Amino acid sequence: FLYFIGMRLAILIHVVLGIAVATSASRIGQENALVGVHRWEWDVNGAASPGIGGFTNRVSYRPGDVVEIKIVSDAEAMDIEIFRLGFYGGDGARFVARAAPSVALPHKQPYVSGRPCSACTPTATWKVPEDAVSGVYMVRLARGGQR
Repeated sequence: FLYFIGMRLAILIHVVLGIAVATSASRIGQENALVGVHRWEWDVNGAASPGIGGFTNRVSYRPGDVVEIKIVSDAEAMDIEIFRLGFYGGDGARFVARAAPSVALPHKQPYVSGRPCSACTPTATWKVPEDAVSGVYMVRLARGGQR
């Protein structure tokens, strides 16, 4: 799932657990009761921008999987943040991790039929923690310093 807004982009991914439903529901409830971050820290408000684009190599992941984040941008610096979406006292998300670019920026990659190339080199990776709770996670991309 891609969510393009302003100078920022959010990529939504789904983490699935292979555990019993009752156990999973209990863990999700406990997770959603944690303190979240204010909406301005994770939301992506603004007008659409062609200056940043990206996607992940898959949509669904399991704990321990590595998420390949493929970004096309002319940005010389980039903030890559991962949030889990949920209730969190009404805040809507909790900060999970930061990913650093694994290639030199700007990382220009070819487009195929107007879309980023699926065979392109990942710009960054994030290993889903072994204790990750099932749910929807958001990879928030922003030009460096434009949170």
